[in-house]
Amino acid sequence: QSGGRAAVARGGRERAMWRSAMRLGAAPQKAGACLLPALACAMAKAAEWPAWTLGRQLAVRGTEDLSQRRLFAQSKRPREKDVGNELAVAIPEGVVCEYRYPNLLVTGPLGEKETNLEIFEHLGIRLSEDGKSLSFTSYTPETTYSFARGPKWRTQKVFQRLNQVARLVERDFRGVTAGYRKDLELRGLGFKWALQAEADGVEVLTMNIGFSHEVRYAFPPEVKCTVVAPTELYLESCDLDKLGRTAKDLTKLPRRDVYKGKGIFEKGFTPRLKEAKRK
Repeated sequence: QSGGRAAVARGGRERAMWRSAMRLGAAPQKAGACLLPALACAMAKAAEWPAWTLGRQLAVRGTEDLSQRRLFAQSKRPREKDVGNELAVAIPEGVVCEYRYPNLLVTGPLGEKETNLEIFEHLGIRLSEDGKSLSFTSYTPETTYSFARGPKWRTQKVFQRLNQVARLVERDFRGVTAGYRKDLELRGLGFKWALQAEADGVEVLTMNIGFSHEVRYAFPPEVKCTVVAPTELYLESCDLDKLGRTAKDLTKLPRRDVYKGKGIFEKGFTPRLKEAKRK
């Protein structure tokens, strides 16, 4: 047991000397003088390697493999989206954009969509004079981290923030030109729904979904509902967020049934069912 403790202590001292040698960096030969001979030789060779090749890989991989990895890392080309701190998005034909901080108003054939871009206050948003492109510029170099609000955002690079705002704007462009759609279906014995229009023009969906009373749901003005059959309908909107929120609200209305699979689901969705208990 005493021999085992001595070996553990000796290993701990070697690891401590290894870490101290790593911290010196500029003079590995001097640090290696107090280490084992093989370790000192490895430290002398490690002076030419980058920092990410040091540490545990030095003892496991070997010098040839590490040198090949170093050449591969140097020859690796940066991705196109990693270059620069500016990103431009083309505006489709028939779409008109108007930016008034912090809201971006997009108008198209199917309607208009207003998006709040206040969370991207660290980015410069500029609309071209001809109205055919929208550019996003960062105030920091592409190699630094963005200074957006929140600890999670501070860990993301500038090109990630640029890509995110560009995808949000492209989603709005698609919404006002092609639109979004969700198909829902009603499953259950005796379940049915019907669409009614109120006096004020609001569409209300009346449903029989297993309660002792009828359930009524009023759709927001941005979402259009079309009933295809007593158990099938589809929702259309140019706002993907409100469309998804409306569909989620509808699916939560019936009681959850994990044995027979009753309820409102997206078309084609198959829920996981439990086996009924038998006596």
